[in-house]
Amino acid sequence: MFARKGKSSDVQASISRFTDLNRDCVSRVKHLKILLDTLTTNRIFGLKKRKIHQNRSFFGENFQEKRQLLDEHSFETFHLVDELLLANDVSSQIDSAIEAESGLWTLEQVLCLAPELVGSGWQRHAIESLLKKAVYPKNLMAVRKIAIRLFLVFYQCLGVYGKATPDLDRVFQCLLPFFPLKSGENAEDVLNEYCQSSGTGDWVERLRNGPIKSTASPSQTSKERAQMLQVYLDKFLEYCTRETVRIEWNDEGKRQECANFIIDKVIKLYMGECFTELETNGVDVFGGWEGADEQGEPLDTADPVVIARYWLIRWINNIASATHQPASNAPQSAQSSLILYRNALFSSHKATNVALTLMREAMKLPLACSNVTHKVVNVLSAWLLQYEIPPFVASGEVSIERCSLLLANILLSFFHSPYLSQCGERHSSAISIAFAILTSCKQLVSHRIQLPKPLPQKFWSELMAGLCAVASKICHQSDVFSQHVSAAFTSTLISNVVIIKAVRRIEIDDDVWDEVHEVMKRGVWIPMAEQWAAIVNSVTRALILHLAHIDIFSREEALRKATEVSQTSRRQAIESAAAMMEEPRKESLEGGDSMSSTNTLTEDNVFHDTDDITNAVTSWSGDKLAWLQTWRRVISLVDPYTNSSAHVAIDCMSLTIKNLLSVNLHPLAHWLVCRLVTVPPILLPRCVPALSAILNESSVRRPPPLLSANILLCFIRLMQSKEQLVVPAICGLSASELSIVAPRALEHLPKMLRGSKDAKSKDSLKLFAMLSSSYPGAEQILLEQLVHTEVAENAVVIVNTLATLIVQKAQIDLVLSALKVIETHQFAMRLIPLFCMSIATLAQFSSTTLLQALLRAASLLRDERTRTEIEWQMVKLCVQWPQPQMPLVIRGILADRHMVLHGELVQLGGQYPIRGFDVSKWNSTAAALPANEDKTVYINRQSAIISLARRDAAKFEITSRTVVGRHIWDLDTLDTTMPRHQTRHVTNWLRKEALKGKKAGRESQGILGAMDDPFDDLPRAPSSASNASSSSKGF
Repeated sequence: MFARKGKSSDVQASISRFTDLNRDCVSRVKHLKILLDTLTTNRIFGLKKRKIHQNRSFFGENFQEKRQLLDEHSFETFHLVDELLLANDVSSQIDSAIEAESGLWTLEQVLCLAPELVGSGWQRHAIESLLKKAVYPKNLMAVRKIAIRLFLVFYQCLGVYGKATPDLDRVFQCLLPFFPLKSGENAEDVLNEYCQSSGTGDWVERLRNGPIKSTASPSQTSKERAQMLQVYLDKFLEYCTRETVRIEWNDEGKRQECANFIIDKVIKLYMGECFTELETNGVDVFGGWEGADEQGEPLDTADPVVIARYWLIRWINNIASATHQPASNAPQSAQSSLILYRNALFSSHKATNVALTLMREAMKLPLACSNVTHKVVNVLSAWLLQYEIPPFVASGEVSIERCSLLLANILLSFFHSPYLSQCGERHSSAISIAFAILTSCKQLVSHRIQLPKPLPQKFWSELMAGLCAVASKICHQSDVFSQHVSAAFTSTLISNVVIIKAVRRIEIDDDVWDEVHEVMKRGVWIPMAEQWAAIVNSVTRALILHLAHIDIFSREEALRKATEVSQTSRRQAIESAAAMMEEPRKESLEGGDSMSSTNTLTEDNVFHDTDDITNAVTSWSGDKLAWLQTWRRVISLVDPYTNSSAHVAIDCMSLTIKNLLSVNLHPLAHWLVCRLVTVPPILLPRCVPALSAILNESSVRRPPPLLSANILLCFIRLMQSKEQLVVPAICGLSASELSIVAPRALEHLPKMLRGSKDAKSKDSLKLFAMLSSSYPGAEQILLEQLVHTEVAENAVVIVNTLATLIVQKAQIDLVLSALKVIETHQFAMRLIPLFCMSIATLAQFSSTTLLQALLRAASLLRDERTRTEIEWQMVKLCVQWPQPQMPLVIRGILADRHMVLHGELVQLGGQYPIRGFDVSKWNSTAAALPANEDKTVYINRQSAIISLARRDAAKFEITSRTVVGRHIWDLDTLDTTMPRHQTRHVTNWLRKEALKGKKAGRESQGILGAMDDPFDDLPRAPSSASNASSSSKGF
C-alpha cells in the first residue's frame, strides 16, 4: 500500500495541477486526492522512522496539514466544486452524476477537515448553495444520499456554534421523501422550494418559470412510497451517528456536542412529528410518570407513520443497547459512534425519557415490525434482569425499584397491543414476542436469585399484579394467540408465586393467590390446567421432601429436569446479556434489516420442558410451613368440578394422593380426597383410583369414618349408574366394607353382566362370584354367561364359581346340567378337569351321581394327562365308596394301561408309595437336568430309569424314576485311605450258606408258580434294616 515515499517535487506538481483552473475538473479532483493521500503516506512513513507511539498526536498533525492545504487553496477548492456541481444537471444524466459525486467528495473533505471554519460561518453561503444543488429532490438517489450525508455534517458544524437557523431546521426535517409531517405538507415540496430559492430566507418567492409542483409521481402506489421512505430513513439515521465521528475537531469535546445536537433535533423534528403524544403522555422516569395506557387505532403497515416509527425506534434502541465491548467484526468507528450517541442520549433527562417512551411505543407496533419489538424486548429484559444496569440507575438519579417497575410495565404493555386481536398470519411473531417477555419475567424470579441491586417487596407484588392483569385478559379470549400463550402465562404466574413465597420467602400480599385463581377460573384453554398439573407435581415433590425427607423424583428425572433448566437459563442469559446487545449493532453496521423479519430466539417449549421449582429445591432446608401453605394454595387453583378442566384436575389430584400415601402422609391425602367425593356424578368415575387407594390403605391408617362412608356412597352411586370402572375397586374392599356395598351391587350386577361384552365383564364376573352365595338364582345367571362367553379367563371364573355354589349348597342335580353346558363349550378341554376336581367333595352326598359325571367327563377328554386325573378320581371314589359301576371303571383303567393307576391300587393296599403325592408331577421329563452330567451313568430298565451319580468324594447318589415317582438314595462311600479290617462275620455267613445246599425253587410249585407276578415290575419298598437312607422327591 505504501510502496514509495512521496517526493516534494511530486507534491508540488500535484498542487500546480490541482490549482490550475483551466485544467479538466476530473484531473483536478484526481490530483487533490493524490495530495491528501500523499500527506497521509508521508506522515505514516515518518511515524515508522521516528517510532512515535502517540498516534493521536500524529493523526492530529496529519489532519492539521490537510486543513492547511484546503485553507490555502480554498478558492480553487470551491471553484472545483462549482465546476462539478453547478455546471452539470445531476437529476438524470449518469455521466453528470459521476462528476457530481467527485464534487461532493471534494466538498466532504472541506466539511470534515475544517469543521471549526465551517461552523464559524466560513463560506457558509457557498456551501449552502452547493448543498441546494445536491439535495434537489429530482437528483439521482446515489447523489441525494451523499448530499444528505454532507448536509448532516454541515448542519452539525453550524449547530455546535449556534448558527443553525430555523430554516436549516426545516430543511433537516424535510430531507426524506414522503416523511409524514403533522402539518400535512409534502416534505419533497418543501425541500424543492428550498433548493430553488435564491437565499436561505427566500422560501415564499416562487421561480419565474412557473409554480412549484409536487415531486411525488401520481403513478406511485402507497407501497412504493413506503419503500422509498424506508430506504431514505434507514440511511439517514445511520448517517446521523456515523458522520459525527468523521468530523475532525481540534477539541474532542465538540463531537459530544454534535451528538447532543443531533439527538435533540431528531427528537424535536422527527420523533415529535411521528409520536404526537411524546410531550403530553411520554414517560418521565425521573418524575415517576409512566404515561397513561391508551390504545390507538391499528394502522396499516405501509402507512408512513408506521415506517417512520419503526426506524426511529430501531435507531434509538441501537443507541441504548451500545456497550463499550464491540460486536464481532464491527468497525471501531461505528462502535465509537454508538458509544458517543449513547452518552449523549443518557446525559439528557429529556432524551432518556424519550428513549423509554419510544421503547413503550415499540410494544404497540404492527406485528410486521416484530423485529424491532424483539430488539427492544431484549434491551429491556437485560436491564430488568440486571445483566446491565441502566445509566440513569447507575448514576443514582432513579431508584432500582422505580426503574424495574417501569421496565416490567413496558414489557407487559405488549399484551395491550391493538394488533393482537387481529394477528392473522402474524400470530407466530406475536407468540414469539410474548414468550420472550414471559421468559424474562420468569427468569427474574427463578434464576436471578442474587441480584446486583436487590428489589423490594413492593416490586414483587406489583409484578405479580401486572402479570395477573394481562393474563386474565389474554387467557379469557378464544383466538390463536391466546391458545398458544395460555400455558406460558400459567407457568409464569404459578411458578413465580411459588418461588417468591416458598423459595425466596418474600411476604407478598395473599391476594395474589385470589388473582391467580381468577385467571385460572376465567381461562378457557385446557393447556392451562395441564401446566398447572405439572407444577402441582413439582410442588408436591418439594412438600414431601421437606416433610418426609424423601425425593419422589428419581435421580435421573431430577437430574434431567435440572439439566434442562440450567441449559435453558444459561442459553437465555447469554442471549439476554450478549447476543441481545450485539445483534442490533451488527445489523445496524451491515446496513439495516427488513421490517418483516422475525426473531425466534425464545423457544416455545421453554415453559413445558423446564421445571424451575425442582431446580430451585434440592434439599429440605426450606420452611415446612411455607411449603405446606403454598401446596394447599396451588392445588386449590383448579377445581375438579368444571367440565372444561375437571379431568385434568382429577388426574392430578389422584397422582398427588398416590404420592402422599407412598410416604405415609395420610392426613394430607384424606384432606385432598374430600374434594373428590363431592364432584358431579359424570366426573365420579375418574375419581375411583384415588378413592380406592384411600380405602386400601386402611390397614396402615384408617380414614375418618365419615370419609369412608362418603367413598362407599360414591361406589354405590357408580354401581347404580352401571359404571364398570368401580367394579375392581369394590372387589378390593374389606369384608365389612363389602357387606355395605353388596346389597346395592347385587341389584345391578346381573344387568351389567348381561349388557357388557366379554372384555368388560371380567371384573363384574369376579365381583359377582364373590357375592353369588347371597344372590338367589346365581347358578342360572352363571350358566347363561358361560354359554355366551368367549374369553377363557371368564369361563374359568364362571366354572369355579359354579362348582363352589354346587358344593356349598350340595346341589347334586346341577352337576350333570352344568357338565352338559361345559362339554359343549369351546374351552371344554380346559374346563372339564377343573370342574371335576372342584366337585370331588360331593361324594359324601351322592357318590353315584358324581361317578356318572366323572365317567362322562373321562369319555370326552382327549388329553392323556387330564384323562388320567379323572380316572384317578374314579378309582378313589370306587374304593372309598363302593359302587356297582366299579367293574366298568376297572375295565376302562386296564384298557388305558396306566401304570400310575396300578400304583394307586398299591397305595390303597397299604404299600409304597405314600398317599397324597400329586399325579400331575409324575412325568419325569419335566425334571430339571443337573448342571453337570459328566459323572452320571443312566441305566434303562424299561419300567424304570436308574441313574448313578457321584456328586463328591464322600457322596454317591442312586436315583430310580418310574411312572409312580422318583426315589433317591444317598450312599456314604467307604474311605479307601483308612486301613481295611477283615469282615470275618460276612465270610463266615457266606460259607455257612454254601454248605446248606440248594433249596427247591419255583419250578416245583406247578403252573401257578410259573406265572409272572404283576407286582414284580413295581419297585419294592426299602427295608428298614438297609444301611442306605432313602428319600422320595416328586417331579
